[in-house]
Amino acid sequence: MLAIKFDMFKLLAVILYIGIVQSCFCQQELRNYKELAIKVLSKHFDKDVLNNVKCTKFIAKGDEEGDGADGHYETNQTILIDTTWDIGLFFEVHNNELDYDVPFSLTIAKDGNFFGETKVIEQVPSCVRRNQHCGFINQRTAISIAKRNSIQYPDNLNAQLVKPKKSEEYFWIVIGQDKNAYNYNDKDNELKWTVLVRRQTNTRVIKAKTGELIYWVKRC
Repeated sequence: MLAIKFDMFKLLAVILYIGIVQSCFCQQELRNYKELAIKVLSKHFDKDVLNNVKCTKFIAKGDEEGDGADGHYETNQTILIDTTWDIGLFFEVHNNELDYDVPFSLTIAKDGNFFGETKVIEQVPSCVRRNQHCGFINQRTAISIAKRNSIQYPDNLNAQLVKPKKSEEYFWIVIGQDKNAYNYNDKDNELKWTVLVRRQTNTRVIKAKTGELIYWVKRC
């Protein structure tokens, strides 16, 4: 009887061990995914630039409704993410010449493949990635140009550097918003997925190389 109890104890111990091991393999800490992404980015970024790349946010999504998580990276580095979830990692790298935090993102699919690598190359100018001189007007200058040209909501502006799909040029898109609807200075808005209204009155498009103003484009 004692031998049977001992065997049962060993069996339960083995089952518990297997469960723990499987749990470890089925989940990984968020920071492990970030390190994988950094290895991919190392192919496209100068080493000194890569050292200044910051992961800001993440979003993880499973197949089942309600499966997932999102939030700021810094406060969630050690949370466990299910390996069957798709994970989007959002990054930024500061460029002194542009006086701007250049944003970009990468997605790690549940099969381990990376998506968005080509988009990173388009989103982040090669001069930024390679730590070279860009010759672009900076963010503050773009905002000043927009203000001089009567943009709506001049006290609540945001400027983003973009490269349209069918263009080799980069542009600053400056957008103003009603503070009551969306305040750019409110950090709580960073995690909100908000569709910002773009109209001719509250949008200015400016060539990054020359500072030339294009009053309105429907798509950029």
